[in-house]
Amino acid sequence: MVSKYRRFLTEKETAYIRRVAGKAPAWVIARQIKRKEKDIFNWGSRNHVSLRVPSHIMNKYWRGHGTKTGQV
Repeated sequence: MVSKYRRFLTEKETAYIRRVAGKAPAWVIARQIKRKEKDIFNWGSRNHVSLRVPSHIMNKYWRGHGTKTGQV
């Protein structure tokens, strides 16, 4: 039995994740579709969708939000 609190991702949400995966950080994706970041990572892992954003894109578009190394 599926918990009544669990909401599956809709077709629209999965299409959005596939479209912006690798271009926007997971926290931005989660905020846009009003889900937890963990849900986005789990979905990506189950569906073999890489959510990794290359460092040159992070530095160009998401510079103010920092990177793994702490460089801003």
